[in-house]
Amino acid sequence: KLATLSVHGTGVTDAGLAHLAACKGLTYLDVVGAPVTAKGLAAFHAAVPKCRVIHDGGTIEPAG
Repeated sequence: KLATLSVHGTGVTDAGLAHLAACKGLTYLDVVGAPVTAKGLAAFHAAVPKCRVIHDGGTIEPAG
């Protein structure tokens, strides 16, 4: 079961995040330098709320 993933500096976009949203066991995701948007990050975090997401704008902490 995948728990941590770094796509730091890759070409992963919001579409890629949508696919990663199926990985409900993720607890850490690094998308620094990837061309994702705030909307894509919000949708991912809504789908995987227990995941800490590190991005160019800061950190989205896990819910709950």
